[in-house]
Amino acid sequence: MNAFVNVVFLSLLSGSAHAGGDFFSSTLFHAINFVILVGLLVKFAGPKIREAMKSRSESISHEITQAETQLSDAQTALASFEEKLQGLGQDAETMLGEYRVLGERERDRIIEDARKAADRIVSDASRLATREINAARTALEREVLESAMRKAEVEIQRRLTADDKQRLVTDYLVGLEQTLGSDAAQEAK
Repeated sequence: MNAFVNVVFLSLLSGSAHAGGDFFSSTLFHAINFVILVGLLVKFAGPKIREAMKSRSESISHEITQAETQLSDAQTALASFEEKLQGLGQDAETMLGEYRVLGERERDRIIEDARKAADRIVSDASRLATREINAARTALEREVLESAMRKAEVEIQRRLTADDKQRLVTDYLVGLEQTLGSDAAQEAK
C-alpha cells in the first residue's frame, strides 16, 4: 500500500513539473501516469474485481437457469390449465345437458301433479254438486210433501164430519188396544 501511495505521489509531481511544458511531453506523462494507475489497479484490485465478476457471472448463470426452469414449469402449468379449461367447457356442456334433462323431468312431474290435482278438484266438485243436487231434491220433495200434506189436511178437515171423527177415534183406540195386548202376550211368553 505504501508503494502505491509513493507511485501516485511521484506521478503527481512529474505531472506538475511538466505542466508548463509542451503538449506532447505533457500528454506522454499523463499517459504514463494512466498506465501506472491501471497497472496498480490491476495488480491490487484486479483479483477482487475478477472474483466479483466471476461471482456475478455465476449468479447470473444460476438466475438464468432458475428462470428457464420456472419458464418450463409455467409452460407446463399453462398447458395443464388449457387442457383443464377445455375439459371444463366439455364438463359445462355435459352439466347443462344433465340439468336440462332434470329440468324436463321436474317439469313433467309438476305437470302430472297438476293434472292429478285438477282431476281431484273436478271429482270433488262433481261429488259436491251431486250432494248439493240430492240435498236440494230432498228439500224440494219434503217441501212438496209438506205442502201436499197441509192441503190434504185442510181438505180432510173440510170434508170430515163429526161422525167420521168419532169413528176414527174409535178405530184408533181399538188398534192401540190390540197392539198393546199382543205386545203384553208376547212378553208373557
